[in-house]
Amino acid sequence: MKRVYALFFFVLIMGCISQQQGKVQSIEDLEGKTIAIPGKATVQDFLLQRFLKDHGLNVNAVIVKPPEMIAVLEKGEIDGFIAWEPYPARAYVEGGHTLLVTSHEIWVHHPCCVVAVREAYLEENKDVVLAVLAAHMKATAFIINNPEDAVQIGTEFTGMSEEVVRKAMETIEFVYEPNYEGIKEYLEALLEMGYVSPDDVGSTDQFLGGFINQDLIQEAATYSCSGLNKTVRIGYLRADLHQLALFVAINQGYFEEFGLDVELYVFSAGPEEMDAFGAQDIDMGYLGIAPATTKRLNLNIPIVILAGVNNEGSAIVVR
Repeated sequence: MKRVYALFFFVLIMGCISQQQGKVQSIEDLEGKTIAIPGKATVQDFLLQRFLKDHGLNVNAVIVKPPEMIAVLEKGEIDGFIAWEPYPARAYVEGGHTLLVTSHEIWVHHPCCVVAVREAYLEENKDVVLAVLAAHMKATAFIINNPEDAVQIGTEFTGMSEEVVRKAMETIEFVYEPNYEGIKEYLEALLEMGYVSPDDVGSTDQFLGGFINQDLIQEAATYSCSGLNKTVRIGYLRADLHQLALFVAINQGYFEEFGLDVELYVFSAGPEEMDAFGAQDIDMGYLGIAPATTKRLNLNIPIVILAGVNNEGSAIVVR
């Protein structure tokens, strides 16, 4: 019987040691591991590639939708993932997983979500666009100046706990100015990785000059019309905390102040939202700079970037 117990404890100890050896406990331990990304050409894809290059590492990158990443991680099918908030915070708070690196540590002030508009809609409805931008600016200021109130709105928006939302907001830089230099660097990375064609881009600055409108956000700062009485269709991504400003604007009645009736269209991913732009099913939208850029170039979906929504706000999570 003593031998049986000894054998049992030996197997148990060796199993624990084996598990520890397989865990990612440092950056160097990522070598050869399987890491999930939301998709090719996403900002998170670029962040991971940049991080690996900086540290001389190689991983097996697989594509998993962010809402599914935690479950796949806990099944042991992947060793980690990189995603936007609140998924890293949720993995940390509810799953006890490790936040290995934040995107701030990889690329300071990197662009992420933006506000976009269909070109034709902008030409015909500049007053509505200015009102949406003005509401977006007010909402962003509210988040920055009233973080605890913003957490409460964030829990309603995402359906996640206050602890998760509060943790997630620590890594998100809420903004409204379009991040021209950051988007330019991202576009150059897309060209280098072969995700977009140089023939479609042409001169980088010339393309960005038409793709990013930096003037309207300045004009919106002094916009004051309150009797528009118009409807605008706005798309957004489900439970993406980066896009909190949209729901703050609704919660605080900022759209109503300008006489806007907002019809919301929810999408599970940015490429779907870009398809809706292409089909003219939405007029404006909150979405990631990645699908906005790649589908603008590869499918010639005519949109214009008007404002930033957030910089940073992603992280690498490991078991």
